[in-house]
Amino acid sequence: MPSDGKRERAASPEIQSAMDASGFIGTWENDLRADRVYLSGSLINLVGIAPERAASGMPLATFLSGIHPDDRDRVAELVHEAHGTAGRFAAQFRTLRADGAVHWVSARGQVEADAQGRGVRCLGMAVDITDARADEAGDSERIEVIERLVDSLIALRKLVAHEGNEVLRTLIDMLLLELGNELSQSVHEAGYRQIH
Repeated sequence: MPSDGKRERAASPEIQSAMDASGFIGTWENDLRADRVYLSGSLINLVGIAPERAASGMPLATFLSGIHPDDRDRVAELVHEAHGTAGRFAAQFRTLRADGAVHWVSARGQVEADAQGRGVRCLGMAVDITDARADEAGDSERIEVIERLVDSLIALRKLVAHEGNEVLRTLIDMLLLELGNELSQSVHEAGYRQIH
């Protein structure tokens, strides 16, 4: 965390704007010490949270309330495990939009630790995979490879953040954006094949 107490954004404003415009990817930042979760992109709509609340932050319990009741306990357990071990978070789960629509999300993140190894912040990315789940045989292997790349980039981004190299951090953010676009393209292609 910056020494002036300001929250560092999970992505640069330019990258965040592109991610928000895509409609298929979203990010989250979870300040573990303050119990505040900040959302961006389509993730806000997918969990039925008001945009103002997503930007100003909410308790983790509020975020979890946007997860389908059948998946909520499992996701909460995975979140708490990642926070407690300062490890990675990876899960696929259903969300409930404010209009009651159910969507599938693939979420992956990495917990950053302090000098004592305690988790202080979790940064992650989520992708709406509803259409891909409808055609599981289609692009599942491609999606799995891209998700592994996202995991690696999130870990690399953590190292780069400590170095303070903004150019490299921006390049990683751009690569994460491109991978998110690849995932959304796979989702659309799978949906198109299913219709035709």
